[in-house]
Amino acid sequence: AFISGTPGMGKTYAALNYCAENKDSLYFSFKNIDAAFALCVFCEAYPDIFGSCSSWHSFFDRLDIYGKEKRPTVFFDNVGDRNDKDDFYSELNLFLENNFDTAIILIGRPWDPIGVSYQEIVAKPLSTQKISELLSVSDKDAVSIFCLTSGIPALLSLYNTELTFEENLKAMLNTKSLFYRLVIEWMRESFRTPESYNTLLYAMANGQNRISELARFSGYPKNKCDKYIKALCEYGLVLKVPGKNGHTKYSPANSYLTLWYKVLLTAVPNSDGSFSEEVYTKFMQFFNDVILSDFYKDMCYYWLKKNINDITVEYINTEDEAHRAVRLGDITFGFAFEEKGIPMLISIRYSV
Repeated sequence: AFISGTPGMGKTYAALNYCAENKDSLYFSFKNIDAAFALCVFCEAYPDIFGSCSSWHSFFDRLDIYGKEKRPTVFFDNVGDRNDKDDFYSELNLFLENNFDTAIILIGRPWDPIGVSYQEIVAKPLSTQKISELLSVSDKDAVSIFCLTSGIPALLSLYNTELTFEENLKAMLNTKSLFYRLVIEWMRESFRTPESYNTLLYAMANGQNRISELARFSGYPKNKCDKYIKALCEYGLVLKVPGKNGHTKYSPANSYLTLWYKVLLTAVPNSDGSFSEEVYTKFMQFFNDVILSDFYKDMCYYWLKKNINDITVEYINTEDEAHRAVRLGDITFGFAFEEKGIPMLISIRYSV
């Protein structure tokens, strides 16, 4: 099996926790090391099993012997860190063809090239319902926590239910906090020069969502923007969203990324890593006025999609953005359509 997921999804934590509870299981990681050195590191981690193997062939021979005795689960983490694993995958394929006693689980990113046939298990963010159950908080609080963390397990682990939402946020707004560091680590892992990509993500978080707008904001040629955006989409950082009149829009992949690039990318921290009250106020205002508001609007649109055609005569395509944010005079209605020639206007509002 191949467990894939973007940074912060808790894949490594789950594997280590499983191994702690199942003592015969084995955990190996390719993080920050090449395949040749990994062989030495892996053997040294379990010398009683592997001794001093000189090749991946002998490594898997030893694992075959161990597997017949213990029937373990074996994890290989960070398998996509370097493209130097031909020998590893060649021997792993031979091992999998002949060994049915050992469960092999590879862990990596969705975009990693995997050199064996596999069944993919995608690690996904937690829903508001799961957050409510996990943290024992109200549905309303679960929505706020979800919008802040995007349901990313590593960020959820920072949340202290004994503190208020505001107190939690102030603790997270610190350069020492994973809430701040996760984006930086994600970008460094994905790109050699994150700064160029940061410019585009900052522009998207500030409402520049079309190629033409992004090119104008960044000063990059359109073909360069297109190339960079494709890479951002591949690495799970940007979503491609069909817009009105066939114009594609691009936005940060989740609310956490949007908040980070809107407020934190350009914010200057204090000497102790914290941020000023002004940064906190800006963060909260954007969080309430845009992030939470959009979440509840999307909930309303979801309800309309599921229910509106049960109460109308003519079919209404709720995915058509022409029905959304319709302005009539000085009032903007969240959703509008015609029923037998009569305008039907729906106001969608959210306030803290």
